[in-house]
Amino acid sequence: MRGEQDFQQLLDLVEGQLAPDVATQLRARLAAEDETVLQADFAWLQQFVALRQSVTLPAPPAAVREQLMAAFRQRAQAKKPASRSLWQRLESVLSFDSWAGSGGLALAGMRSADLNRSRQLVYSTNLADISLDLLARNETHVLNGQVLPLVEMADDFVAQLVQNDTEIDIATPDELGEFSFSAVPSGSCQLILSSGQVEIITSFTV
Repeated sequence: MRGEQDFQQLLDLVEGQLAPDVATQLRARLAAEDETVLQADFAWLQQFVALRQSVTLPAPPAAVREQLMAAFRQRAQAKKPASRSLWQRLESVLSFDSWAGSGGLALAGMRSADLNRSRQLVYSTNLADISLDLLARNETHVLNGQVLPLVEMADDFVAQLVQNDTEIDIATPDELGEFSFSAVPSGSCQLILSSGQVEIITSFTV
């Protein structure tokens, strides 16, 4: 048993949703020396779920927010390369969706209650993976994200949230690559991660 079903069962184990006998079997697999990929996924999920449950990000005052956004825009502008000979624009590809049904990424044990609470998405490129956690909140959503470089990057990323070619918000990921947007409107959005080397475009719908 490999792939998406493994990933969903690991998530169920972290969240305490597995039947005791299935949990015992999965823990036995995790103890095996040849299950390094499974062990790495389990460690990542433990960290991801712990951060998702513990992080609370209050909105800054309006004046502070405007100053920050102006500073982030200035920083993003400064990072645009004079020459694009070594610069890349990449479209990320969806590799995991916790809401996926049997027609796409078949995930065992999907809980219908999650459809009204949160959604986890993972997008991939050859340079970085992007993990998104969407939390429903009335007419808008909270987006907690993390960019996970697969190669060494010379520059940090700037995260820009865009809808209908209009900038909604901008943020700078921290040292762990984590960032957050507190008021994501419903509809089709784009997350643009920019550095001096690359621009990664991730499209999603809330």
